[in-house]
Formats: sequence, structure tokens, C-alpha cells
Amino acid sequence: MGFVSKLCHLPEIGARVIEEMLMPAIVSGKLLVLYNRVPKSVSLSEGRIQAVEMLDTQEGTGIWIEADYVLDATELGDLLPLAKVGYVTGAESCRDTGELHAVSGDPEPENVQAFTWCFPMGYDAAATALRDEYAIPKPKQYEYWRSFTPKMEPAWSGSLLSLRYCHPPTCEPIEFPLFASEEKPNGWNLWGYRRILSKEVFSEPDQWHEITLINWPQNDYLEGNLIGASSQETERILEGARQLSLSFAYWLQNEAPRPDGGAGYHGLYLRPDITGTKDGLAKAPYIRESRRISALTTVTENHVGAHARDWNWPDAMKDSVGVGWYPIDLHPSSDGKNYIDIPTLPFQIPLGALIPQDDINLIAAAKNIGTTHITNGCYRLHPTEWTIGEAAGCLASFCLTHDVVPKQVWEKSGLLSDFQTNLVDHGFELEWSSRHQREYYEAIKA
Repeated sequence: MGFVSKLCHLPEIGARVIEEMLMPAIVSGKLLVLYNRVPKSVSLSEGRIQAVEMLDTQEGTGIWIEADYVLDATELGDLLPLAKVGYVTGAESCRDTGELHAVSGDPEPENVQAFTWCFPMGYDAAATALRDEYAIPKPKQYEYWRSFTPKMEPAWSGSLLSLRYCHPPTCEPIEFPLFASEEKPNGWNLWGYRRILSKEVFSEPDQWHEITLINWPQNDYLEGNLIGASSQETERILEGARQLSLSFAYWLQNEAPRPDGGAGYHGLYLRPDITGTKDGLAKAPYIRESRRISALTTVTENHVGAHARDWNWPDAMKDSVGVGWYPIDLHPSSDGKNYIDIPTLPFQIPLGALIPQDDINLIAAAKNIGTTHITNGCYRLHPTEWTIGEAAGCLASFCLTHDVVPKQVWEKSGLLSDFQTNLVDHGFELEWSSRHQREYYEAIKA
């Protein structure tokens, strides 16, 4: 019952599904899962990663893990600088990429999308006043965020803490109601946007409080770039993002304008019981943009952008390892650029985008693949990112089994064909069918 998307669900359910999928490998001893770990350092020898030191963020202790291949699926591409792998950050220049929507001047390495510290809120529709157990203390940065207006190009409309934001395709101000109204029960509203628990699905709906996930433009953090930040600066940025989200929750409880003329939705409350945190915020922020490897293949807007291709179907990628589709959706950036939201054509994921130009035993396995700032906006979508990770795992396995390296798989047609057959046998879809193409164009015409 969420608008974006049909996969909205409680976090615990997602965690349990993943654990069940992993359990056979864990029980058989094939897989070891370590929680609360971050890469601290890398042991290199003759340009290859010998081992990675993983720091336990709770205990402060480290463990070295040796491996033939290392897959970097960190949120920010943390292994790339540690392993001295070539990478880019921020926005490339259109002089270099030829992209329609790339920046016109010099590259802008600090032009990185905002990240969001998400949090779930429950709603007690019967509450007429803010109950003690619902009320959160006034955040220490509340007055700052209450009066904060982003400095954007094109300009942002009004305060960030509001029910108003810039509509992505046009950057024009738009305001949605928090809840659906009786007049428009199926109309667009912020509550249903990422609703993760709807009482409509239960036989006794009045016994349940609905829950939504606050991952909205209003708590996108714009005041700093985490990539390459010092530990002190990282701490400042992360605390600012937490304060923004808590301030938005406080504003919603106490000051958000209601249709009846009152202020504050008193039935809203945080849900630390489902995040496993004391303050009710998620355990980690949602980061949209990473360091990106200098790859054998870099996907540009000219490969997948509908306007750049004049709506002509993308050329087939002979080294496809999966498919994806989402608009190029770039949130406002820490460098003051507003939304970029443009259509794409259903696209493929090229194997060459997962493989660094450097001769090293590292495979990109997340949003750190060879895209540009522009195409990151569509390849960062979760199903696409997961497919990238699965393909990276299959590639490492294939290389070990056949005693080859990733670049050989990419270069040699026989090996590439064998690898793609292996992917299909594992359930991958490598291309969009002619039926999908017809349905897509028919949908556009409609």
C-alpha cells in the first residue's frame, strides 16, 4: 500500500527474508557474516589486494580477511582509495562525456547528491493531543532547520521543513497533503508515499496504527559531502543529518499545518522498536551517490537517456549482465544543484562497468560502478544495484572456477558467452524482449 514502491515493507521482514536466503550457506560453513564492520585498511602486493582489515565499529577491534577477490559494495566506495583504485566523484563535464544534462563548465567533484537519514513514524489517528509517550524532545538544531531554506539552482521554494518541495521534473514548488482526504481518498499524499504498514490489509484495521517511512525531500541533507571528508567533518555531517530528520519529526508533531487550521499532527510518533535504535532513526543513512570506478565501460546519458537518444531504443550491450529501468533521478546536491529528473529507456548493465581499468582483484558491486554523475541517477535504484551485486558475485565465482580474470571474461567472446549462460542459468535476465519494447512505447503514447 505504498506509492513508491510496491515493495514497501517493515524492515524486520526484509532482514528475515535475507537471513533465510543466506542460512543454507551459513549452516554449511560456506558463508561467514560479520556485522558492524567497516574497511579500515588494505594490504597490497604487486597491485593486488592480499587482505582487507575490517574494523568492528562497536568493539573497536579489527580482523584481517584474505581473499582472491574483493567485492566493494560499500555505500561510498570506501575500498577504492584504500586499494588505490582509480575513481571519480561528483559531476563530470559535458565536454568529457557529451551528455545532454552534464554540467557545462569544468567537472564538479563536490557536486554529489544529498543523502537522507530515514526514519519510520507511526500514526495514532485517535490522538487529539500530543501524548507524553509520543512527544520527542526539541532537537538541539531545531531552530536552525526550522528557518533553513536551501540555496539551490534553480531556486528552492521556502523553508525545507514544510509540506512543500520542488517538483523534480520542473523544480516548481508543489505541496501535497500529509494524508489522503475524504474528497480524494486515492489522491497523492506524503503519508502513502512510502507507507510500510497499512491497516487496510488487516481484517481488524482499527487494531493497527499505520507506519510510513520518512524518506522525503524535506529530510534530504544538503550541508556537506561525505566522500573524502575527514573523520571530524564526517561526524559533523552525520550529526547534522540526524538533527535534520529529528527536527522534521518534531515539526510534524508540533507545527505542521493541518487542513482544519490547527498545527501539528499529534498522533505521529517515532518507532525505535522497529529500527533497533534509541532515537528511532534508521541505523545508517541512505546514501545515493558513491565514488565511481574508472571502469572498462562507463555508462553515459547517451546510452540510456530518452532525450539524448531521441526516444530511440538503446543499442544492445553485448556484455550485458542484467537489466534495469528507472528515470535519471538526481536529488539536490551538496554543491547547490537542484533536481535533475529525466526519462530513460529500459537499459542493460554492462559487465565492463563492474571492472576497474586498473589491473586489480577488485570488482565493483554496488552504486560504485562505471557510471557518470548523471547515469548514477538511474543505476543507483535498489533492484538495479542488487543485480549489480549478484553479477559481481557470479563473476568472482566464474573467474575462480575457470582460472581467469574479469578483464579476460570481458574481452574474450567465448568466455563472455559462457559467463552469460551461467548468469541465465542462475535466473538473470540479460535483455529486454521485443514485447517489452512494444509495451513501453505504447505506454508512452498513452
